[in-house]
Amino acid sequence: MMAVSQRALLCVLSFMGFAIVYMLRVNLSVALVAMAGQFSWDEQTQGLILGSFFWGYIVTQIPGGLLAERFGAKWVLGIGILWTAALTLLTPLAAHWGVAALICLRVLEGVGEGVTFPSLNAMLSQWAPPVERTTMAVFIISGSHMGTVIGLPLSGYLCSTDFLGGWPAVFYTFGASGIAWFIAWSILAHSSPAANPWISREELTYIQESLKHQVLVRGGGQPADRRGFAAVPLKAMLTSGPVLSMIGMHMAYNWQFYTLLTCLPTFFADVLSIPLTEDGLVSALPYLVLWATSNLTALLADATRSRGWLGVTAIRKLSIALGAVGGAAGIALVGHLGCRRGPAIAVLTAAVGLSGFIVSGFGPNQLDLAPRFAGTLHGLSNTLATVPGMVAPVIVGGFTNHASVRSNWLKVFYLSAGIVLAGCLGYLAFGSAQVQPWASATAAEEQQRLLDGEEEWTDDDGGEDAVRIQTG
Repeated sequence: MMAVSQRALLCVLSFMGFAIVYMLRVNLSVALVAMAGQFSWDEQTQGLILGSFFWGYIVTQIPGGLLAERFGAKWVLGIGILWTAALTLLTPLAAHWGVAALICLRVLEGVGEGVTFPSLNAMLSQWAPPVERTTMAVFIISGSHMGTVIGLPLSGYLCSTDFLGGWPAVFYTFGASGIAWFIAWSILAHSSPAANPWISREELTYIQESLKHQVLVRGGGQPADRRGFAAVPLKAMLTSGPVLSMIGMHMAYNWQFYTLLTCLPTFFADVLSIPLTEDGLVSALPYLVLWATSNLTALLADATRSRGWLGVTAIRKLSIALGAVGGAAGIALVGHLGCRRGPAIAVLTAAVGLSGFIVSGFGPNQLDLAPRFAGTLHGLSNTLATVPGMVAPVIVGGFTNHASVRSNWLKVFYLSAGIVLAGCLGYLAFGSAQVQPWASATAAEEQQRLLDGEEEWTDDDGGEDAVRIQTG
């Protein structure tokens, strides 16, 4: 009987988890259309509610990565999703209490979700062989796209029914799904291959051999170093050109992604006059294409890498250039298509789909640059890249408040296209996929020696032979 690949199982479980993460995140984008009518919220209030999630989300990015690296990613990621799912069940109650209560609840939901992506990178640093890195990372991340594909139309459908009161059913359904997923995750997932009791000897050896120059693992499944939080090379990260260009591209992509994710339902309803029952389905279409393109380009990237056709840095830059230029052109064009539904939907779908190339470019880049610190680095990157999620809905609300018309949406699309192109240019100039000197295995061994209290002595004559002694 053939053993089940445990890294494949981990990918499927993680994919499902990130699908639920985004179902919990985007449900409000559609439900808000019905809620705003019931509670008489204007566009600025709606933008404030949508953006409040990210006030909490930004706080737990770096702590999430640090905790996952130090204690294992399984429980950090799992509890983060469980926390968010449980709070989602309380959304209808908070909405009836008032705007302030709903905003506070969304902030707390963001706190829970903030640990998820950094934890994922910490886990992949233990599980993903380099030649499978892009495929595994992008497949799991694409769960967020599939969650959007499922969450948006399902939210629209539930809002149009009388089931559990209409729009409240959105939050009850998705919250319960998150709790069910956590039960499966707590049983089947493990932070590292060495901690998995069901992994085959062949698969364990393959993973550990492929990562032996990048990640040190001890028998218990945790990282071999016992570094404290201060040992993370934050100064080196923040002064690294490749890291800063990756963060810049991450921020630019997120501006476009969050602008469209949170505001497309409003654009379709106000400008294209698409009914609420169709709004969620139409809004989900671009993300179905994004899910497909991101996975196809990830497979192509890993195949290109394994065959030696292009270097990893060239692959990352080419992916980002294709996605950024094509996507920006499409987003800029959509504002000139008037109120013609078909062309506008087609162009937006193509633009969002092309951004799948960007995901294959910067998505695995934290693992390229610093596999030992992938969780912390993603936390740092996502902390800054969360700012667009906080700001974009508010700016869109400012542009469209009391006048959600095509001319004002044109400003939204132009701004988004310009930011993506700026991020692309920065990455093309300074981006890299090489392991950075401060994150190499050699640096890890030296740091561990110092943490263990070892001192290095050289011969009196200055020879190269060295003897290490344990102090204390």
